[in-house]
Amino acid sequence: MANQVESTSGAGAPAAAALKMFEDTLTERAYKAKTRKLYLRICEQFIAYVVREHIDMGTVEERHVEAFLEGTASRRRILKGEGDVRRQCWRRPLRLLLQELRRSGVVSTCPPGSSSQPTHPIVADFSAFLQAHRGLSEATIERYTAHVDRLLEHTGVQTERAVRDLTVSQIDRFLIDGARGRSRATVNTMCNGIRAFLRYAHVRGLRDKDLSPEVAGPRIYSLERLPRALDWSDVERTLASVDRTTLVGCRDYAILVLLARCGLRGGEVAALELDDLDWRHDMIRLGRSKTNTTENVPLVPVVGEALLEYVRQRPAAPFAELFLKVLAPIGPMSRAGIGQVVKGHLKGAGVKAPHWGSHTLRHSFAVELLRQGFPLKTIGDALGHHHPESTFIYAKTAIGELRDVSLGLQAVLP
Repeated sequence: MANQVESTSGAGAPAAAALKMFEDTLTERAYKAKTRKLYLRICEQFIAYVVREHIDMGTVEERHVEAFLEGTASRRRILKGEGDVRRQCWRRPLRLLLQELRRSGVVSTCPPGSSSQPTHPIVADFSAFLQAHRGLSEATIERYTAHVDRLLEHTGVQTERAVRDLTVSQIDRFLIDGARGRSRATVNTMCNGIRAFLRYAHVRGLRDKDLSPEVAGPRIYSLERLPRALDWSDVERTLASVDRTTLVGCRDYAILVLLARCGLRGGEVAALELDDLDWRHDMIRLGRSKTNTTENVPLVPVVGEALLEYVRQRPAAPFAELFLKVLAPIGPMSRAGIGQVVKGHLKGAGVKAPHWGSHTLRHSFAVELLRQGFPLKTIGDALGHHHPESTFIYAKTAIGELRDVSLGLQAVLP
């Protein structure tokens, strides 16, 4: 593609540099030569369009991609007829190009209208307040700010001054509309986020009165549900069903044993990096997503062997994360991807599960420890629980022991 890069460089050095950068990225992320050639040809035409329209490379965003596709569709038959399918084939490399330009800093990481940033400036301030003063996890802050963003959109509040005029009836209408079709747990999270925002508004002086006590969420009973655990024989059958002769099988088996033998969360597995494996001391340096702490988890033999087998075959890629996708574009696996791995192997092993996901294996690990007689304190430490109450729910799964207690009471009571 050197000639193509040079032809574009005559119109603008930044455009040529961007195309060369994208070419290197496609190679690093294991795209086939035929695919690289096609993607580069499409992106070269797009960059030529950007230069021709005198668009600053630093401001390129999705709307420019759509305008380019519309213009191309009017001139070429390739995007006519089966428009949606054909345009998606062209849209995919252009989106990859934008991602690379944003990652490298050539293009702003938060374009106007992006869903990654709050719509209202006050929500951005609220998010910073939660992080600095409440110490909440990123996932919780993201959920809270999303609900508050929707509240302000629903009520038409656009400025800090308008927050002062927010009424209880407006909040009630939003909660009633937002609760439709959602579970009690989701509605409870929504109410928690709104209450936190109303307390923040009062502390900031945006409101004279704190309205947070007026927001009543659904009743959530402590320990009301049983853990979604599998019989341990189903876990062992699932592990045994993995074909470990392939790279995908080695990767998936390592993921499954981390969940089933160490009780990790799916997000914790996705966040693991190669440097977190301390082979010399048989430890895993693990960042706990719920408590924002780091702790050492013992690298038990079965887990260590599975990880070593995968690391030996792991694709060479410029990513620190341990678990990577094996098909182009090669990159770190997400928490959702970890869940899909678990779901696929549970279904493949014929396991009837109440819920196919990474937490199912985490619950199964905890219940198996309880069945073997480990105290709840030990189980909580293994799971990374911050409060003992988080582990109490597993006591409800000891059905045999509870039955023995019940029969013993019946024998001694009159």
